[in-house]
Amino acid sequence: MMASQKTGTSKDRTTNFSKEETVKLTCLLKDYSIITSKRTDHASNQQKDAAWRSLAEKFNSDAVVYRNVKQLQQKFNNMKKIARKETNWRWTTTPKPSETTEWLNTIMGESISGLPAIYDSDALVDGDTTLEMSNTAECTISLDLMENEMSDAGGTANTSLNECNNLLNTEVLDDIETDADSKKVDITFDNSTPKALLRKPISKQLSSPHNKRKKCYTPFEARKRIVTHFEEKKEFLTEKKSREEQIKKYAQEEHQQNITHKADKYKREIEFMEQKHALYMEQQKEMHELEVVFKKNIQELLLEKVKLEILKIKKCSCISEQ
Repeated sequence: MMASQKTGTSKDRTTNFSKEETVKLTCLLKDYSIITSKRTDHASNQQKDAAWRSLAEKFNSDAVVYRNVKQLQQKFNNMKKIARKETNWRWTTTPKPSETTEWLNTIMGESISGLPAIYDSDALVDGDTTLEMSNTAECTISLDLMENEMSDAGGTANTSLNECNNLLNTEVLDDIETDADSKKVDITFDNSTPKALLRKPISKQLSSPHNKRKKCYTPFEARKRIVTHFEEKKEFLTEKKSREEQIKKYAQEEHQQNITHKADKYKREIEFMEQKHALYMEQQKEMHELEVVFKKNIQELLLEKVKLEILKIKKCSCISEQ
């Protein structure tokens, strides 16, 4: 039976998994070991997706309620959560783990049950640790008894301890000598001190200028030198400030002179252009007047020529008539 979709939400709500469906899912998961694998690379994820799709097809082949891949994955995750809770709380008053939990423990192992806490009080106490604790307790008790006996014995115990220490030291020294002879290593100790090393500077740059100082000043002389140095510095700063002001003043004057020079240059250029234009106009006017006079003279000459030709024609006609 398909569940109805709620209005206003995009989440599908279906019926809960029954016991038969859970058993069926566990049986199908046994055939797909890739699903329980811890690998998360690209190829493994693709194989897991393909396995989940084929598992969903097999699950829905004869199912009463349709379950998609997302719902089956969510059910598997819930099963793992329940199994972790049951395995982690096994030694409390919880009920016996279910068959699904036991099956997941056999498949996934430590990812469900987890690792035992060695350094925590929740871990189970093994037989070895109890033996170690008993041995340490016995050792501490025997040491306490030995100390009490030594305190009662007084000087005899101290002498015996000193003898034991001497014997141990001699044995250790003998061992060291034999080891040194076997290895043939010459051990040389440096008797120099850091102070002796610092007496000689490594280079001229690191040498202190204290030795170069030949005069020792009294507090009054030192104060006087400080005052004179301060006054000299003050005079130097005042001179520097006055020089900066003079430079600023010279820069302003130079800027003003540049502006006036550029203005004069612009005015002269305008005057020159006006004069040039006036001369050009006068030349054009004179040329026009000359052209007019020349044309007038040409016309007069042409008229005289025409008159002369007319007279010639008249003379020729008179001669022909006679």
